[in-house]
Amino acid sequence: MIDVSPDAVAAYRRDGVVALRSVFDATWIDQLRRGLEKNMDAPGPYRREYGDDGTGGRFFGDYCNWQRISEYESFVRSEERRVGKECRSRGS
Repeated sequence: MIDVSPDAVAAYRRDGVVALRSVFDATWIDQLRRGLEKNMDAPGPYRREYGDDGTGGRFFGDYCNWQRISEYESFVRSEERRVGKECRSRGS
């Protein structure tokens, strides 16, 4: 189990989303980085890139990729379910 504060649970219930810091270990973060590299190397049809104006900044946006990039899909199917279940079970 993860340690989720009552304030975080309240925010999740109120807003439908919450930032949980230091919940995912380095293994997951490394896996998601590999997924991001794959995503940027072979973007999906909804890709958008911003910041090509020579200022040195870049923003890459792409969505609807979790089912085509295995690193994303395994994360979504295991960790999201685990964390979401934990948040929903608190304070019922």
